[in-house]
Amino acid sequence: MKKDKGVTLLELLTIVAIIGIISAIAYPSFRIILKRINLRKEVYQVYGDFIDARASAMEKGCDWVLIFDPQRNRYTVFSDNGVTSTGSDNTLFTSDDIINEEYRNNGVLDPIDGELKTMRVVRLKFARFGLLEDVDKTACLNGNNRPPQNGVDFPDNTLRFSYLGVARSGGSIYLTDGKDQYAISVVQSTGKITVCKWTGSLWK
Repeated sequence: MKKDKGVTLLELLTIVAIIGIISAIAYPSFRIILKRINLRKEVYQVYGDFIDARASAMEKGCDWVLIFDPQRNRYTVFSDNGVTSTGSDNTLFTSDDIINEEYRNNGVLDPIDGELKTMRVVRLKFARFGLLEDVDKTACLNGNNRPPQNGVDFPDNTLRFSYLGVARSGGSIYLTDGKDQYAISVVQSTGKITVCKWTGSLWK
């Protein structure tokens, strides 16, 4: 009866070398795929914040605002509710809230109780505001203008949704990782929010 000698050291080293070669070939492709997944995931997280702000504006009866800060690669979301005090129950959006109409729906994050309680700052990790060099059409309708280089096409870098669910002004933000380009657009008259991707010649 023949004895099973098992795997020799040479055979084991050969297998390890083959695995190493395959890994070295596959790793760059894997990194590219992972970058694309992370970018897409973050773009849709921002899109979710747009959706939530619009829904909250309609639910709470006041503007919800997103202020974009391209230089710091972040944006701030808050309710422009004008609530200077949450009243005796210390709960926001209840009937005893004390509202200053000068602060309400003014598009500014005022240093008051109600607005600071709803404020949230979002820092982008995988995407940055900006444009790839070949982008020459405005998202997502493919208008014949080059978007702003800083990647924000809203007046004063501010998007405001009213209690009717419409936007105070339309526009887009442009997000990239240096390889792929996405945009999130808002139609002023309807408040419709759309995500699109740059194909190299068109937004789709």
